[in-house]
Amino acid sequence: MFIPWHCFRLVLIAAITLPLAAPAATRYSVTTVGIAGSSARDINLSGHVLGAYTDGSGAMRGFLNTGGAPLDLGSLGGDTFAGALSDSALVVGSSANRAGDDRAFSYANGAMRDLGTLGGMYSRGYGVNHQGDIVGSSSTGNPDEWNLERAFVMSGGVMRNIGTLPNGDMSRARAINNAGQVTGLSSVSTDGGPEHPYHAFLYSGGVMTDLGTLGGLYSEAYAINDRGAVVGSAGSMEEYPSGHGIRHAFLYVNGVMTDLGTLGGEEAGSTAFDINNLGHIVGEGNSGSVQRAFLYENGALRDLNTLIDPTAGWMLQEARAINDLQQIAATGCKDGQCYALRLDPTSAVPEPDTYAVLLLGLCMVGFAAHRATGVGANRTVSSSGRHGAAAPPFAR
Repeated sequence: MFIPWHCFRLVLIAAITLPLAAPAATRYSVTTVGIAGSSARDINLSGHVLGAYTDGSGAMRGFLNTGGAPLDLGSLGGDTFAGALSDSALVVGSSANRAGDDRAFSYANGAMRDLGTLGGMYSRGYGVNHQGDIVGSSSTGNPDEWNLERAFVMSGGVMRNIGTLPNGDMSRARAINNAGQVTGLSSVSTDGGPEHPYHAFLYSGGVMTDLGTLGGLYSEAYAINDRGAVVGSAGSMEEYPSGHGIRHAFLYVNGVMTDLGTLGGEEAGSTAFDINNLGHIVGEGNSGSVQRAFLYENGALRDLNTLIDPTAGWMLQEARAINDLQQIAATGCKDGQCYALRLDPTSAVPEPDTYAVLLLGLCMVGFAAHRATGVGANRTVSSSGRHGAAAPPFAR
């Protein structure tokens, strides 16, 4: 391709000067939404963050931050574990009652409600969709299953057991999308003692489908978006002596489970906790004792710590949820304390090489226009059609 000298000179000057004048911008700003010792659990489309903390007595508590001070969710008598948050600010989770049994709860308008069980003593709430359908797990009234949990879906105030995968004896529902599809985990065998294999499942249309693993014995799903894309973690081919595979984050779409990789390091692992409707995935990666939050987009797993201002002093350890505005609920540590955080996208500034390419393009367009208006210039009209930008994966 012929590049006029004046265009080449402009790009050369840009390449030399722009790195000094226009460094890459910080991708996310960081806002503290919890007290010292807190962690983030979920975020809704309004940017409200659900989290957990330990109070002065050592009890676990849940909180909701809607833009001011964190609001304590209260309890049913004991420890409270925050699970999920809907766009209508309905919170679900579990709280120990005065007898010491965990009970799934819903929280709205300042009140916590015990959701009951499938007939047993305990239940736990893990997920909620925007219609208010709730999923979790519960013990049953069967005396032969007193210590086993079963996945449930609660809709219209009725809690329904959705069963297990074939040959399984326990299950746990983690998330539900707005189409009513449910994901979680189920045992696939009663053999092998207390740690018998379990697999991620997708429950849709009354059918529970085994999502398999990445070669190991175990997998667990944590989230599902409105297009039915599921994320979680699965045992890989690389096994520990115990038989547990090193966990890798996965994406399951259209019958295929894809390994999302790790952030690197010896015996590195990863877990994907959430996926939005744009196909952006968040989670945590670990190597030894080091744990770091990640963002997966455009086919690449990136350390979220590289996308925030390094001078702020934060070490992001876990990214728990991401909404469709790309706000992220994360947990980060600084000065020996960890906090629930909200990451907000900042205005993107093109990288220096992007500026150079842009300048070259503008210069070439101007050069072509100049030639087209000259005497004897050949003027042609393209017959190709117009095409919009490709839709992002899993976009609504």
